[in-house]
Amino acid sequence: VVYDEKGLELMNELHAKGKNVILAGAHMANWEMYAMTFSRRIAHKTMAIYKKLNDPVIDEAMRDSRERMGLVMTEIVECKKWMDEHVANGGEPVAVGFGFDQSPQKPERAWWTTFLGVETAVYFGVEQWAHRYDAAVVYGSVRRVGRGRYKVDFRLVVEDVKGLEQGEVVDRCLGELEEEVGMAPSDWLWSHKRWKHTRPEGMVLQPRRFERKFGK
Repeated sequence: VVYDEKGLELMNELHAKGKNVILAGAHMANWEMYAMTFSRRIAHKTMAIYKKLNDPVIDEAMRDSRERMGLVMTEIVECKKWMDEHVANGGEPVAVGFGFDQSPQKPERAWWTTFLGVETAVYFGVEQWAHRYDAAVVYGSVRRVGRGRYKVDFRLVVEDVKGLEQGEVVDRCLGELEEEVGMAPSDWLWSHKRWKHTRPEGMVLQPRRFERKFGK
């Protein structure tokens, strides 16, 4: 895995400004290698939010493989507490990794919009955390550039979320993912059953207003 130099420069600039970063990403290409290496390539302290796996052996192995490279793995139920304490204690700028392309467990609490032209329930955490911690939002792109070779690029979604309309951050992140999937559909983990939920009655389908990359 190689990292695009401009993307690393972006992360260094945000760190120098003291900005926390919400690092949105998807299960594209060799995302596991990206998850294990990005903490060594950026100046930020790194934390990733994850759901504990049912198999304790696999869960421990997964955590160990990532934490030995400096990444702090925090369960969903503990992540806000960890971040609140880190910020309250004046901790160094942190980059929080979100895998936002999975299907939410509770469709009645999700943000409903269209993705790849299909009604889709989306995790709203990327946008909520950006506002809660006044963080920049960066999209971490992983693409295949050859047999067994991958490239990571960090692309700025928005540096300052203050004043943005509701849904704008989510829209822009979905636009980045749509572009990735469109360029390399076989590299996306379709097995996540992205569309297993049906929109609950009364839930509003939010229009895509920003950076829509599909169906233009």
